[in-house]
Amino acid sequence: RKNRMNKRKEKIKMIFDFDSTFIRLEALDELAGIALENHENKKKILAEIVKTTKLGMEGKISFPESLARRFKLLSANKKHLPALISHLKKNVSQSVRKNRKFFKNNHSDIYIISGGFEEYIHPVVKDFGIRRSNIISNGFIFGRGGKIIGFDKKRTLAEKNGKAKAVRDKKIQ
Repeated sequence: RKNRMNKRKEKIKMIFDFDSTFIRLEALDELAGIALENHENKKKILAEIVKTTKLGMEGKISFPESLARRFKLLSANKKHLPALISHLKKNVSQSVRKNRKFFKNNHSDIYIISGGFEEYIHPVVKDFGIRRSNIISNGFIFGRGGKIIGFDKKRTLAEKNGKAKAVRDKKIQ
């Protein structure tokens, strides 16, 4: 009986994905749209990025391969991030917005585990009280002049099956 009571007192940890869950969009696709705003082949490049995103989501190519292919097409810069963050904040899922108080009250038990990037995830989720330490995601690599030249391949989320591995590594029940 005592063991059962201890289990009831344990706080339940909740895990949310970011893209198409916390927000209604695929953020990297949106970043591409912002970065390619005045590019003459914008529609063609965006279509290829969206296609590559879907291939990764459907498991037809690995997530690391999907990211690598998209980064070859993406010509984004650190200067594009404020516009992206502003856009993402306007596209937080309705169910998340409706439950803002819940997120703030339970922020220490809520994790964001995403194949997305910390540089835009944290500014969006911090408005809901979610700590940076509860975000497990990828990170951009910046080159000269703030150009986004790739992603940190050493992070768990950049690996194949990275989300499941991240949950195991963090020992989230």
